[in-house]
Amino acid sequence: MLSPAKHYVLVIQVIGKAIKLIKHSKYAIAFTGAGISTESGIPTFKGPNGLWRRFRAEDLATPKHSLGTQS
Repeated sequence: MLSPAKHYVLVIQVIGKAIKLIKHSKYAIAFTGAGISTESGIPTFKGPNGLWRRFRAEDLATPKHSLGTQS
């Protein structure tokens, strides 16, 4: 088991590597938990004006909708 000090150093090193990877990447993606959409003003799936109330799930779960090409 690592001491708290060694654990801290390891965590800082991993964060530093992540920062370097993100800085040098052409694209970045973030996977977040529930609630981030609402706070950001992005429509949710189940809310009062959610996507499930306006669209069928089967229609949204397609590659063309995942890529943002809805035509």
